Amino acid sequence: MLKAVRPHQWVKNLLLFIPLLLPAEHAKNWRMFSYAIYAFWSFSACASAIYIINDLLDLESDRRHATKRRRPSPPVKFSVPAGLALSAGLLIFAFALTLAIPWRFSAWLFVYLSLTTAYSSG
Repeated sequence: MLKAVRPHQWVKNLLLFIPLLLPAEHAKNWRMFSYAIYAFWSFSACASAIYIINDLLDLESDRRHATKRRRPSPPVKFSVPAGLALSAGLLIFAFALTLAIPWRFSAWLFVYLSLTTAYSSG
């Protein structure tokens, strides 16, 4: 299941900390640092949920594909219901974390979720 979550992809979410490096008044604020931590974990959990959903949507076509069927695919290692449950749990965790930070992040996280889900299902 850890492979399905793809924690190595979370590195790109470190970009959320860049505003803290800028010479702004709020960059030195501990509250902003804690917001960035919550945002990092929230965005990472949401992205992982989408990776799992995308894997589950592509499962049948990947099994028929000439080269992809030879790759180890995380969803093959656990059931579709387990993948859906993991994805749902990650989304609940992601949006629960947003309760600790300004609401605008929740809105952007929802936009990200909507767009990437639409891309995966399209």
